Amino acid sequence: MRKIYIDMCLQSLPKLLAMYDLDPFSKTKGIGDREYWGWKSRDYINASLQGGALGLAVFLKLGYFNKTKKKIFEIIGLILDAVYSIKYKNNSVDEIMPYEGSFCVAASLTVDILLTIKLLDDFFTKTKKERYLNLSKELISFYTNNIEKHGIISNHLAAGVAGIYQYKMMTGDTSFDYHAKQLLNTILDNQSEEGWYKEYEGADPGYQTLCTYYLALAYKITRERSLLQSLQRSIEYLAYFVHPDGSIGGEYGSRNTQIYYPAGFEILGDEIPLAGQIAVFMRQAIVNNDTITLEIVDKGNYIPYFNNYMIAYLEGCTGVGLTKKNRLPFEKESFNFLFPKSGIFLVNTDKYYAILSFKKGGILKVFDKYRKKIILDDCGYIGALNKGKIITSQIYSEQVEYEIIKNGLRLCKCFYSVPENYPTPWKFVVLRLFNMSIMRNKTLNRLIKLLLVKILITNKYDYKILLKRELTFTKDEIFVKDNLVNQTDYTFKWLEYGRKFSSIHMASSKYFNKHYLNNENIYCIIDIKKFNEQKKIQIKNKVIFKE
Repeated sequence: MRKIYIDMCLQSLPKLLAMYDLDPFSKTKGIGDREYWGWKSRDYINASLQGGALGLAVFLKLGYFNKTKKKIFEIIGLILDAVYSIKYKNNSVDEIMPYEGSFCVAASLTVDILLTIKLLDDFFTKTKKERYLNLSKELISFYTNNIEKHGIISNHLAAGVAGIYQYKMMTGDTSFDYHAKQLLNTILDNQSEEGWYKEYEGADPGYQTLCTYYLALAYKITRERSLLQSLQRSIEYLAYFVHPDGSIGGEYGSRNTQIYYPAGFEILGDEIPLAGQIAVFMRQAIVNNDTITLEIVDKGNYIPYFNNYMIAYLEGCTGVGLTKKNRLPFEKESFNFLFPKSGIFLVNTDKYYAILSFKKGGILKVFDKYRKKIILDDCGYIGALNKGKIITSQIYSEQVEYEIIKNGLRLCKCFYSVPENYPTPWKFVVLRLFNMSIMRNKTLNRLIKLLLVKILITNKYDYKILLKRELTFTKDEIFVKDNLVNQTDYTFKWLEYGRKFSSIHMASSKYFNKHYLNNENIYCIIDIKKFNEQKKIQIKNKVIFKE
């Protein structure tokens, strides 16, 4: 079953190679951002795309392309050499705008370059190897002096840790040890007692799978017991969010993602049995396209996915020794379980598996265990005020009242405005002026990034419009009783609940998946005339599980 990783990458290989300018006489030879060198519709180069050298290196290491291995090796060299033409004098690289100074890309690209060198040690001359090791050192030097300040994004920091430890192992250079410990301590100090790693405001199972990969790479090198224990807690938490239908994560997470990076679980699978159980279960999910796969993701996640699949194949766990003790939570006996820090309440019965997020306004996902499909994907309330503002109950907030009741949970939460910001020509003009001027200053660059994060993700404006939701879970039914109370003078144009939607900016969310078509719940449109007149309304719903 592990073969699914390499089969999918083989099928996608022409797409990977087509990204790079392979014209030996071109000024942009080796560059992977086709929008820059091909379409010429972009005024900067996304350096993360140079990481594709790693996927090709794994193929060579495994003995593929024996007849053309010389040509493939030349292409890898072109891709790595192109990084020198992409990075700036201060060794920074871009991802989404010029002069960005992306910590994330510098760190992840370092990992990709170093693993490429390691895999192809017998292919590179000493001179070439030293050249690429020096390139890695320059990238590390940049990101260790430009640590992200606009939020705790654990998967980014973990890439930084993995890059430094990999570099140290290959060179013996200990000059970045302090920075590695600093980055790792930031991740571990912010790890919740529940097990999750922080992604901006809270737990995000999708991105936690990527964080797990980078920390697993670091653990392979350091063998630090404290890191293994941290990963154990992380995997125990993540296991609750592997769904019966093969999907993982979703709108109940802090970043709303359903992405799945398998390599960390494959690396750790023979040492942490539950990681192996997740890896084995999710292999079948990839085969069935039940999760977000390489075939689905767009360019922004394509190279990280491709490389992750290749490493997952290379490092794949055996799956030997898996027992009933390693079963995923939804496979176990009935239980109710609360994660108060991440704001999640779970209910597992013989018939269904339900995930309720009370910090995100009562988001409720219910999976039929027998049919292995989602039957309710209620992402909360969303509506438009007469003045045009879109508001929702879905925004993450610590300001939520909740209590556990008999067979369920009761919550009370405000509606918040939905941040809606999209590019326009004038906004781009202003942004580019900032890119070419004040953002080239380290301090001002950080301030602008912090401002953008607040605008797009963390900034919240609450309305005194309350959702009081009470949920009762029995063996065969789920009862939902909502009381909406409008304590303002605002009136609504429309208001509804029950559909799948996402209320924050996150490029890695909202990928289409076939389970989107399986939501059997009919969304509910609220009687706006009644609500506007009476300022309160009660809505009841229930999910019934038939024999």
